[in-house]
Amino acid sequence: MSNVYVVTAYRYGTREAHSYTVGVFQKKSKAIKAADYETNDRGGKYACAVEELQLDHYYEDVFDDPKEIYRTKSIFEE
Repeated sequence: MSNVYVVTAYRYGTREAHSYTVGVFQKKSKAIKAADYETNDRGGKYACAVEELQLDHYYEDVFDDPKEIYRTKSIFEE
């Protein structure tokens, strides 16, 4: 199976506020670059998380969640 890297932006850095998908990438380095760019481009209002997922894999329970490999901070986080 191959891995993909999903970048998600979270307003104020929390999963409970508005969020959106920034992009899906084959290379980890491109995903990290996109996360950094998006956080800076949005003035730090959004934190971005990069998750590593397996293509064609069903994540059926909480113990099988995708692995977060990188995270930026919003200006609202300490």
